[in-house]
Amino acid sequence: MGCSRQPALLRHEGSKLLISGCVLVVASLTLMRGIFAAMHPLRVDEAYYWTWSRESVISCLDHPPMVAWCIYFGTQIFGDTNFGVRFSGLLAMLVMQVLLADIVLRTTRDWRYAILAVLPPEAALNYGLRITRVVPDTPLIAFALATVWALDRLALSGNQRWWLGRRVRRVCVAVKIPRHPADSGDCRVCNCSALANEAAFF
Repeated sequence: MGCSRQPALLRHEGSKLLISGCVLVVASLTLMRGIFAAMHPLRVDEAYYWTWSRESVISCLDHPPMVAWCIYFGTQIFGDTNFGVRFSGLLAMLVMQVLLADIVLRTTRDWRYAILAVLPPEAALNYGLRITRVVPDTPLIAFALATVWALDRLALSGNQRWWLGRRVRRVCVAVKIPRHPADSGDCRVCNCSALANEAAFF
């Protein structure tokens, strides 16, 4: 009975080798991204977002504050360095991969599909490399996937406590709210207003 509850791949020979190989690929490419993040100069937009992290505000000029908070988190650990500014993006990708693997594993009960879900983002060089850039989209994807993960746990377990995971969507509101082209005036006021309206909706 206990064996039948194990994910299918764990009952196949070589399963540990496949899992170890996947972990090694992810770790190696994460290390490469970390080196790139530390050595490559900040882009103009990254430096622009870094200046936001120097201020204690609830909204910035053209985005809500989550990207600034993420940069602040990284620079508190690694200082005002290229790696410190970009650290949150590297961490976000690892979190996304763990959540995605857990979603697929709980749904299919097969490690092979979980590995197939994790490796394609690593194979997409455009995605894997650009994750080192600090942009509002990076935390947005992480929090949106966390919402999907909570809903997946709800669907599989029936435990109503996982409905609380829907509230992660409220965090997404603090990540990226585009300003309407017809809006005029102070963008910061527009974002604060949108933040309040969207939070009320969720």
